[in-house]
Amino acid sequence: MNKILFVPHYSESLKALLNIAEHINSKSVKPFFLLSEKISDIDHCIELLNKTNFEYIHENNIITPKKKKRILLLKLIFQPSYYKKFLHEQKIITVVCANDGDIYLMKAAKALQIKTIGFQWAHTVPRKYIDLLQEKRKLCNSKRPKYISKFKIKILSLFGYKISEFFTDGMMDFYCLMGPYYKQLFQDQGTPPKKLIVTGHPEHDRIYAFNKFHTEEKEKETKQRFLLNPDKKVIVLGREAIRYFDIIPENEDKANIREILNILKEYKSNYEIVVKAHPRDDVNYYDFLFNEFPFVKIFYSKIDYYLLLSISDLYISQISSTMYWAIGMNIPTISYDFNNVEYFGFIKERTGLLQVSSPEEMKQCVYALLNETNSCLTSKIEEAKMLYMILDGNCIKRILNVIGVH
Repeated sequence: MNKILFVPHYSESLKALLNIAEHINSKSVKPFFLLSEKISDIDHCIELLNKTNFEYIHENNIITPKKKKRILLLKLIFQPSYYKKFLHEQKIITVVCANDGDIYLMKAAKALQIKTIGFQWAHTVPRKYIDLLQEKRKLCNSKRPKYISKFKIKILSLFGYKISEFFTDGMMDFYCLMGPYYKQLFQDQGTPPKKLIVTGHPEHDRIYAFNKFHTEEKEKETKQRFLLNPDKKVIVLGREAIRYFDIIPENEDKANIREILNILKEYKSNYEIVVKAHPRDDVNYYDFLFNEFPFVKIFYSKIDYYLLLSISDLYISQISSTMYWAIGMNIPTISYDFNNVEYFGFIKERTGLLQVSSPEEMKQCVYALLNETNSCLTSKIEEAKMLYMILDGNCIKRILNVIGVH
């Protein structure tokens, strides 16, 4: 039987790809998953896949560590051939990758004329801000994962690789994008318009359902599921991969968390205060909270983020894509940058968020939102919904149409 290959880059994108795969009802094709060795939470990904009936394979079963080449020139020559053999043997007819996927896998798929689709898992950072982050990493000798440099992109292009940074002028046949804003962004950065298809995101369909069918009874049930007080409201501090990508030093990042929680503790009698860790965070990173802020509930990667947002009355984050999920649910959302990080400029250019640059501003903003003096946000939220998402309940259907199955 022919197969559609899904390639996640960590557990959260896997959940979205699983949501798409579960809607494939065709008797002539079936989903198949490829797990890269670069996935930071590989064990959780395996756990998620083991709960399904889908087949999956680890990259090391295709290219064993002994066969992997460390020198770029040798990689360019040898690694696509291993993937070509794999794609042919498994009867893969379409490859769907969260973001851009492995360049050698894409090269192999192209050689076999296999359809390739980039699925925009999270909001995309314009190239100019990626360059700013790259420069910062060079200055501090960061060992964290790096984006592909412009120089390396030029070298690879000489060997027929059209490399991209999150889709820009990439190797895919098509890109499934979350909203109209991103189509314009990718066009401005050089991607041919015919490749860009605004489909929306699988989570947008869940948000659509939430807006249509949400009830107070369901909200209380969900709070009990999370072991939260069903009679209290909920404030969520959503974390992103700040430390994983070495964007802010640990001491500054933890100082920011302390500042915010010191503000929120004033509301603990009426609100559950939740910190949601990022899947790429070290689970021990938040241990300092247990003694300093015992009232805080800490949730890790294995929970359903959508369900947590669905019971939130205020959402706070820095640059997380989930801020726009919250906006889609009409949840007041604050984006903060206490450190004047240049890389965060991309989020400051977007609408729908209340943006604060100091703990003092955060305190005022939290007070205003919790006391329902946030009417000025309504028009911005509606504008954000039109720009960054599609909330009509048909996103998965459109993605399946791009894939070519129903």
